[in-house]
Amino acid sequence: MDRAACAWLLRRFVDPDAEFVFVDDPDEVPADATAFDMRGVVLSHHEGDCSFETILRHYGLDDPVLWDVARVVHEADLADDRYEAPEAIGLDVVCRGLSMVRD
Repeated sequence: MDRAACAWLLRRFVDPDAEFVFVDDPDEVPADATAFDMRGVVLSHHEGDCSFETILRHYGLDDPVLWDVARVVHEADLADDRYEAPEAIGLDVVCRGLSMVRD
């Protein structure tokens, strides 16, 4: 959930021309790329925040609506009950269902 939301956030509010490369290991990230939602990178989970929240903080995105989205993304991704976001359960189920669909 977090990774998909981060891609949307980056494209919509940071770099509309961003291209995404998917790798399994942080060492495989191209030199000119900015890694996100991977262990050991700046734009990832830190101090209990999900990557979406970290990106908001890193780029100074303070729109309250984005922080409302962050609350839902956080709960759907981490389910740690930090926020009361009942809609996160449905979002998580939808994303899990989409991951099961194959062409």
